[in-house]
Order: sequence, then structure tokens, then C-alpha cells
Amino acid sequence: MFLPRILGGALAAALLIAPAAHADVLDTHDGVRVAAHDGTVLWNRYEQAHYGLVGPDGKSVDIRTSKTPFDVSLGTDADGRLRAVYARDNHVIYMLDVKSGRERSLHLSGANPSLSKGVLAFSRGSTVYVGRLGRVPRAIAHIAGVKSEVTGVSNSPRGVAFSVYDDPDYGTAMYFKPAGRGALRTLASGGFGEENAKTHSSPVIRGDTLYWAFSNEGETKPANGWVIRYDLAAHRAQAAAAPGYLDAVAVDGSRLITSSYFRDSEDPQGIDQVATLDAPQWGAPPSQAGLPR
Repeated sequence: MFLPRILGGALAAALLIAPAAHADVLDTHDGVRVAAHDGTVLWNRYEQAHYGLVGPDGKSVDIRTSKTPFDVSLGTDADGRLRAVYARDNHVIYMLDVKSGRERSLHLSGANPSLSKGVLAFSRGSTVYVGRLGRVPRAIAHIAGVKSEVTGVSNSPRGVAFSVYDDPDYGTAMYFKPAGRGALRTLASGGFGEENAKTHSSPVIRGDTLYWAFSNEGETKPANGWVIRYDLAAHRAQAAAAPGYLDAVAVDGSRLITSSYFRDSEDPQGIDQVATLDAPQWGAPPSQAGLPR
């Protein structure tokens, strides 16, 4: 099973590695998941063997912690009010009123929830579901394989993007299911092997553009990361390099916010941080990202 990485850490060593030029470092921890919407940003912080959610003021969100990272995302309900959605380690999905701090269970079993104008998308194993809040959701996509597992979901009026650990192909992939009757599209795929762990993760849709994080986390690979930007209408992709082993990206207007981690190994590299990616240099995606040319 493809499980969230437990934070590790040589934080002191990571602090010796300079972040990208002009980046605004929001946290010197790996955020694991990052969510952003209209100036609100949330990510994970690992402390005392549990994960909690924190914001850019460094204050913890006053909710019960989790043994595994919160798969948090930010969106809006049917009335346009800002809400955070996430699953705890019991895999029940919760919704948080960000303004009041009130949390309630949605009485749904699942993970990777994403809310858009009152419509919730989420995963359960290797299946993606969509439904309006308070109604019975329906399955819209399924990835075959005994050990296949959806690792991230982003919902929008245009459709649903999701990342998967793809058991049949032993790797990860990014998919998009258009709203309505459109066919499921494979946007990118990355293989695992003796020296490779090509990981697609953290999809987020803004308008007609899908963003996600890509990093080759193979044991022999130096710290690397790219933010992929994919035009859903034109079917074209670009990429911008990001520091560290990239594990998440969030989009807040014109601002990109990334999360990366430090690997404490025989050849320590990378950096634990949540930071903005300022002045990204967009160009052709790396060939190893597995996007069609």
C-alpha cells in the first residue's frame, strides 16, 4: 500500500541548506500536504508523534491531531463559504469552518477530499467518488490493481484530477476525469525501479489549469522537484524546477506554495520547508515525468 511518508529528520542540517532565491519560507518543516485558497494556507506539522494543521501565522489549528498526515484541501460550500476538508487516521472525512474553527464529520469513509462549490470529490482505495454535500456520492473512476491506491484528488466544475499509485504499472500516474460523460484521461505516468521512484502527487485545479508536484525520489537521485502546469483545454504541459524533494504544491491566486523534504541518508540532501516558489521558470517538463510529447 502506498502510505504517506512519516516525517524524519535532520532539521538542523536542513536549515544549513539555503532555500530558493527570494522564496518566502513559511515553515522549516515538511508540510506533507499544503492547501491554499484566497489567502488562507494550511499544512501539516509533525510534533510529539502526531500531525496537526498549522497556518502561516505558525499557530496550530484547534482540532484533534492525527497519527498520519492530514490530506487537507481548501474549497467552498454551496454558499461560497471557505471550508477545509480532510480525513483523519480513522478515514472519516471532516469539514472545518475555517473562520469559526468548528469541525463536523461528513459521515463518509474515504480520503483525499476536495470541495468545490458544495460538490465533494474523494477517494476510497483505488476508486474516486463525487457528490453534493449531504447526498450519496457516486463512483466516477476506478484504477485496477490489488494494491492500487489514489493518493490525491482535486475537484472543480471542469472535472476531477487525481494521482494514483498504479499497481499494474508499478509506479504513479496523474489522471483527469472531465465533468459529465468525458472519458478518463491519463496525463502522466512515472515508474518505480531499482534506482527510480518517479512520483506524481498533489493535484490542484485552478480554472482551466491543473498543477501538481513531481519528484524522482529514488535512493540514488539528488534532491529534485518540479511543479507541473497542465492546460486542460490545450492539453499542453510546462514545468518549473523547485528546490528539494518536492511532495506537494498549492496555488493561491498567482502564488505557488510548495512543500519539500530532507532525506537523512549517506548523502543527505534536500530541505524540509513550506515556501513560495517565486518567479518560476516555466519550460518543457523533464522527460522522466512521463508526459506525452
